[in-house]
Amino acid sequence: MGYIHGTNSQEQQRLLLLNRLTNREFVQFLEIEPQALVLEVGSGLGILANDVASSKLTAGLYGIECSREQLAQCRTQSDRVSFLQGDAHRLPFADQSFDVGYCRYLLEHVEFPDQVLRELHRVLRPGG
Repeated sequence: MGYIHGTNSQEQQRLLLLNRLTNREFVQFLEIEPQALVLEVGSGLGILANDVASSKLTAGLYGIECSREQLAQCRTQSDRVSFLQGDAHRLPFADQSFDVGYCRYLLEHVEFPDQVLRELHRVLRPGG
């Protein structure tokens, strides 16, 4: 998988602060339609996924995270959010499954960012 920076507590505190500082603007930037099915790649502790789902999303959001330790700390705040263990380099979804897909604070942490982006593109529907 090649997650470069690890998931130690210091790294988690850094990412928690980044989420607090930028989530609101990022959710607005996404302009997600309420009926969209969304994929978040690299969910970490699930903070952004919950913020996206609480905006106005009605269809659902799947978050993929490679770290079992981080997944154990994810707390869903909505029945529309599901977290799964998986590798961003090989997403466990069929082609054209999602309306919206994103990753944030992830590409600088993975060994092959271009492969992650290809996978994200593969699972997006046309126009996604």
